[in-house]
Amino acid sequence: MAQSDQSVQNATFPSVRADINDNLAALFSQSSGNSAPSVTVAFQPWVDTSSSPPVYKMRNGSNSAWITVGVLDPAGFQVGGITPIANGGTGAITAALALAALLPSQGGNAGKALVTSGSAATWGTINGITRSTAVASTSGTSIDFVSIPAGVMRVTVIFKSVSTNGASDIQLQIGSGSFVTSGYESGAIKTNNSGGFSTLGHTAGFLTESTVTSGATALRNATLTLTNISGNTWVHTGTMVTAGAESHLSAGSLALSGTLDRVRITTVNGTDTFDAGSINILYES
Repeated sequence: MAQSDQSVQNATFPSVRADINDNLAALFSQSSGNSAPSVTVAFQPWVDTSSSPPVYKMRNGSNSAWITVGVLDPAGFQVGGITPIANGGTGAITAALALAALLPSQGGNAGKALVTSGSAATWGTINGITRSTAVASTSGTSIDFVSIPAGVMRVTVIFKSVSTNGASDIQLQIGSGSFVTSGYESGAIKTNNSGGFSTLGHTAGFLTESTVTSGATALRNATLTLTNISGNTWVHTGTMVTAGAESHLSAGSLALSGTLDRVRITTVNGTDTFDAGSINILYES
């Protein structure tokens, strides 16, 4: 380690020789020392040994301050300062900020993953399933789930011990901006433990059952699926079992005029009210 005043004094040979050696030592050791050289020039190097590992610095072009070039770590050189993205860096000083600088904006994209179109990367849901908040089906004539996000390819409606105060069958209605109440191709079939069965068609919604025998006392457990087949056309399939040992299978289709954003669970007559159980939906891209 050596530093010098970068000047050779006008003196006798031994003194001049010593001064030259001091300047050469400072040059060879990069003016290393635990404090900055007292005499500086533009672009002068300095190895700051006041920390461990030492820091490699260089004087700026105006000779007004030191620029940190990097850390001389024995395990690997560490670049100091901030390298702009345009120059192959991240423009950040921490790993977290560097990642954020390179990725698409993370705001509003919680729970999503980075996907690529082959030319650009964006945030998206990969086979992700989002569960909504379960609603107690204990009052009212309908249960609505709205604000379903664009891009959803499948919606699953789940019944847990759902019942109403009347005998009207339960149906699903979907919509884009508003609920559609006509034009459905829908039907359901019922079988019971005695071997009997019945069928029923419907156009005002996706029918989920075919005349529940126990009416107002029936407790329904069901999984009802809405799947996007293409464009804005949706296909419904469903399986339901009641506490009265009846099984109901249902299916149907409907083409919406826009992107699906809502699902309603209501009765065919629209007046029977829910009085037990809970309903929830899952949706996935």
